Amino acid sequence: MDKIDHIALQTKNINDSVSWFVKKFKCNVKYQDESYAMLEFKNMKIALVLPDQHPPHVAISCDNIEEHGKPGKHRDESEFLYIEGFDENVFELIRYPNTNNK
Repeated sequence: MDKIDHIALQTKNINDSVSWFVKKFKCNVKYQDESYAMLEFKNMKIALVLPDQHPPHVAISCDNIEEHGKPGKHRDESEFLYIEGFDENVFELIRYPNTNNK
């Protein structure tokens, strides 16, 4: 069974958004820079992305990305592929190197 890895929300300011989440919720900042952040909750992750770099999306851990197209690589070496789903929703298929879908 596949699992949801993260949900990506667009924001105009990564730092302000991370501050808001950390003040409002019990979560860990797994990664943060000026263009991207990953927040870890007990049951899943939320990615904060800039509008001109990533679409808002739901990411699903998937071992068979190649069946859907040619994957790219993120800065953390994970492999990904964005696909359009129903009603123009965007899904990211993601696979982490040398792990069983983090």
